Amino acid sequence: MAYSLWKQRNYVIFRNQTPITSKIVFSAANLFKQYPNCHLITSHKHSYSTTVFKWHPPPPNRLKLNFDGSVIHHSAASGFIFQNSDGNPILASTKQVGKQDILTAEALALRASLIAAWYHNFTHFQVEGDSKTLIDSINGTTPCPRRILTIVRDIKHLALLLQVPFIQHIKRDQNFVADTVTKLGHTTSVQAWNASLPLSAS
Repeated sequence: MAYSLWKQRNYVIFRNQTPITSKIVFSAANLFKQYPNCHLITSHKHSYSTTVFKWHPPPPNRLKLNFDGSVIHHSAASGFIFQNSDGNPILASTKQVGKQDILTAEALALRASLIAAWYHNFTHFQVEGDSKTLIDSINGTTPCPRRILTIVRDIKHLALLLQVPFIQHIKRDQNFVADTVTKLGHTTSVQAWNASLPLSAS
């Protein structure tokens, strides 16, 4: 209403027009009707996505492997975790891997996890990681970077032995536990856990 009065007042002063009361009322009513729509549009503009990607457990009687790499101040660590269908840890490990880039650290993590699986007689398990470049290289959808070519060959050989047909790329949020386990490798040379995790990674 105030805006409509102000607008008609300007018409009187600057255009020398006679104010029409009904026009003021109808104009104010129309603006009032439009307000909810304007409010919704404004809210939509400033809304942000709150989608959270969660880790999904494997089917019953199956295991899922998540692996990760981490680089802090040019020092790299690699780590992995096997979990069952209840989300309970079965085996986890992390270690320092020297001065490596993140892609090499991720590749070393996956190779180490598959070697551990072979040692513990794990087969037919699901594998997930958040390194798209590495996973695409393994699955053959993109050329493999030369610096990890030998590691990827080892991974493919081990995956065949362990009857792991496919390695799935996931969002970083879904790889949270593996990421937490891996970061512990920056403070110790080698660490492993059977059927448990440290409190900092739980």
